[in-house]
Amino acid sequence: MRFCLFLALIFAHAASASSVPTPLTWTTSRPLVFPEADAAHPIVSVKDPSVVYYNSKWQVFATTADTSGNWSMVYLNFPSWEDAVTAKPFYLDQDAGLRGYHCAPQVFYFRPQNKWYLIYQSPDPTYSTTDDIEKPGSWTAPKHFFAQTPPTIVQGWIDFWMICDDTHAYLFCSDDHGRYYRSSTTLADFPNGFSDPVVIMQDSNAFNLFEGSCVYHLKGQNEYLCFIEALGSGGHRFFRAFTSDRLDGTWTALDQANNWDTPFAGANNVRAADGGTPWSADISHGELLRDGYDETMTVDPTNLSFLYQGTDRNAAQASYSQLPYRLALLQTHPAAVSDQPRVANISTRAYCSAGDRVAIGGFAVNGSDPKRVLIRAIGPGLTSFGLNASEVLADPVVEVHDASHGNAIIATNDNWGDNANVVAIQELSGIVNASAIPAGDTTSSALALTLQPGLYSFVVRGQNASSGVVLLEVYEIDDTSPSRFVNISTRAYAATGNGAAFAGFVVAGNTPKKILMRALGPTLSAFGVQDADLLKDPTIELHDASHGNVVIASNDNWQENANASDVIASGARVGATPMADSDTKSAALLMTLPPGAYSFVARGTNDSAGVVLIEVYDAD
Repeated sequence: MRFCLFLALIFAHAASASSVPTPLTWTTSRPLVFPEADAAHPIVSVKDPSVVYYNSKWQVFATTADTSGNWSMVYLNFPSWEDAVTAKPFYLDQDAGLRGYHCAPQVFYFRPQNKWYLIYQSPDPTYSTTDDIEKPGSWTAPKHFFAQTPPTIVQGWIDFWMICDDTHAYLFCSDDHGRYYRSSTTLADFPNGFSDPVVIMQDSNAFNLFEGSCVYHLKGQNEYLCFIEALGSGGHRFFRAFTSDRLDGTWTALDQANNWDTPFAGANNVRAADGGTPWSADISHGELLRDGYDETMTVDPTNLSFLYQGTDRNAAQASYSQLPYRLALLQTHPAAVSDQPRVANISTRAYCSAGDRVAIGGFAVNGSDPKRVLIRAIGPGLTSFGLNASEVLADPVVEVHDASHGNAIIATNDNWGDNANVVAIQELSGIVNASAIPAGDTTSSALALTLQPGLYSFVVRGQNASSGVVLLEVYEIDDTSPSRFVNISTRAYAATGNGAAFAGFVVAGNTPKKILMRALGPTLSAFGVQDADLLKDPTIELHDASHGNVVIASNDNWQENANASDVIASGARVGATPMADSDTKSAALLMTLPPGAYSFVARGTNDSAGVVLIEVYDAD
């Protein structure tokens, strides 16, 4: 018996040929799903996701942990990953039968019975069923697969996974002690009649076969893929992969996808979309996006995506239940946009008052896919950057308008902490490298939105017609989306000193980008701004914020540029507002800029003040 087990272990660790193309390289999104607490659910973590695409929506079940270390489960759905940040969670313990310790869910549709099954740990393997996955209050009371813990389970069991072939259902699990188990029953007997689990893989180093396993059928192949979470360098989590031609067969290590250096998924083969450091140092418990939603757990090996749990690499150490897990998506074939030059994050600092002197921002999302954006209007927080409290807009209010559809208001916010997705806004601000909103600033405004391609504007005004300096910002959250910003414009009142109008933007990617920058004054008389309110002679200075904020270009009157004809041609090509023939005083620059952060300042000559339109266009 020992000799047979020894041979099985040798075979299990031999390299195998597979239809999975290894070595794998993954690109990670930023976090998509955050813990959103309410009065009854002070949760700090969302983890262990299971996901299917059904009824034109992603249906996600996950584990939650609260501030007391209690484990439970949550359900949410959304039509696209860009919409995940605004999805409303349903906590499954709202059903009295699912209160208490239930976690690590797996969901699938069992075709022989025309039922949805939810498999979970509580702490023994347990299940509930429903006829409608989108009615989260309809799950049946929990039932155990086993009347008692089988005698073959010697040090506990954890993270249960179900998969079926044509005749049998197989339950796989780990034990956090280096053992990997399998049990089975016939499809006719399911969910009853499971055999006592047997060890099918074992390692003397428990961290090599730890927990969080998944098993899938590879589409179009007589092959199955298993991956198991392991702990590598510094205790960081990664996945090792194995394959087999049978669910009841021998598992062999997947070549170039089975150790810390060349994992199935881990720190050594995951990059951020911009080519930089990923947000999480751990790739932990998750699920591949399936090619279907039934009991066969089928995935396409040529198009793998993996919804996983991670923690911000800068998060403080904590007990396991208090680790701030969030969910993000790995892709082996992401849209190849992250290295392309583009305008990414865009902002304007300006003086905001009432009437024509409110701050109005505009931007365009180009492409065919939705885009996640973070929009902020920061007032009191500007005191951290040298402005006096008397100078800032004390209570900014932001409205977002869909300029492509009648300029309808699609979102509004007064105080950023009032948003239902406040945790996402707070953490995404850090992830996109926006300055943190100071703890004492409760009156600035912010929105995290998913926007279809089109034209948008946002209006910022002070509560109760107040006035002051405000910072308007628009950030791209998902830098893997092929849709992109193509311009930002802000109509604002440019005053003197700290009241000058400042625009900031980032050229992302690896190669230079042609950018058109304009500060329009006299032309605005054609758009209803009174002559007395206009900034009649704007000037602009362009600063390289990545290199000491040095001035790299300036312009007073646009026609004095050596490339003035190109300024006009580029403006026409990108659909910019034509400058009036009589407008010789507006300012413009057309430049090719390397990747980096930039700002330009618009002010009036001779300390003049007035309303100005400042614009940044992607001119390529």
